[in-house]
Parts: sequence; C-alpha cells; structure tokens
Amino acid sequence: MSLINASSFSSFSDLEKSYQRDIDFRVCVQQVNSSIAIVAPHGGGIEPGTSDIAKAIAAEDFNLYLFEGIRTSDNYRCLHLSSTRFDDEHCLNLIKNCQTVISIHGCRGDDEFIYLGGLDKDLKQKIYTTLSSNGFQVNCDHPELQGKAKSNICNRGLTGQGVQIELSKGLRKSQKRLLFVNLIRQQFIS
Repeated sequence: MSLINASSFSSFSDLEKSYQRDIDFRVCVQQVNSSIAIVAPHGGGIEPGTSDIAKAIAAEDFNLYLFEGIRTSDNYRCLHLSSTRFDDEHCLNLIKNCQTVISIHGCRGDDEFIYLGGLDKDLKQKIYTTLSSNGFQVNCDHPELQGKAKSNICNRGLTGQGVQIELSKGLRKSQKRLLFVNLIRQQFIS
C-alpha cells in the first residue's frame, strides 16, 4: 500500500478512508463531568509526547480526547491532519458543550519553548503570564501557529474560543514538562 500524505486530506473522514483505526491510529475519549476539554489531535507518534502531556493535564478531572498515530513509521506524514481540518465526530461531540478547550501540540526545536494561540485572549494571557513568570520561554507571535481560525479544533467548543499550546520537542522531552502540566492544571483547579 502506498502512503498518502495527510496534507491532502480535507477532513477526518478522508483520513479514515486511507488509514485504519487500531492499526494506523487510535482514538481515546474520556468524558467526565467537566466544562473543560484537553485535546491532543496529533498524539502518539505524530507529535511525540503530546498525548502524555494532555493525559497528565486532564487526569480524572477534565474531558480528554487523543488522536494517536500508532504506525511503526511515517506517523506525521500520514496522520497529521491540520487543526483547521480536524473534525473527528468523537472529538466534536466531546467539546461542543465545553466552555474551555485547550489543544496540546508539538513543534520543532531542541530548546525549551512554548507558542500560544487560539481565540480565547483572556485565558491565553493568563496562561502566558503564569508560564513566563515560572521561567518558561513563551511567545504568542509565531506566524504559522496562531490558532485563530474558527475551524481550528481549539475554537470549536461552546464559546467558539480556545487556546492552542505548541510545545517544542526540547520541552516535551524535558523534566520541565511536569511543571508545565501543574501550571496548566492550576488554571482550573483551585
């Protein structure tokens, strides 16, 4: 079977026509009584470390959605459906009644840094302030990682505004990811 590049897919159903659930990818949904959803649309081998970080943030307190690449190779190329085209019905059904949606992503870079995006300006500013005051290098100005499209998965909850968090490869591998998880959880648990 020849590999089809995920960039050619216009929707999740296109991806499902080319790749098989539980062979190429898996979907994990945790629904709890929460108005908050944590989403990792590029988990498993697609953007390594994002699933574990999303799970740690959600724990048993928040709704959780994971789309995980489980291929032995080429996960990113085959399964990285852009956040503006990510429309798996399991995810949309989970987040449609959530006040807050935070999507966890991975980006390139061996240094430890974070890019924030999304349409929830207040929460984004709160997260920015918390992370930067705890020693994280945080930026909201990456031209390609703004997360401002209404169709972006982070902005498809009840309010139409969410936060997209891009974590560098260096940070995803660092012990500082534990501090990051705790700081994000503290935004919602008092």
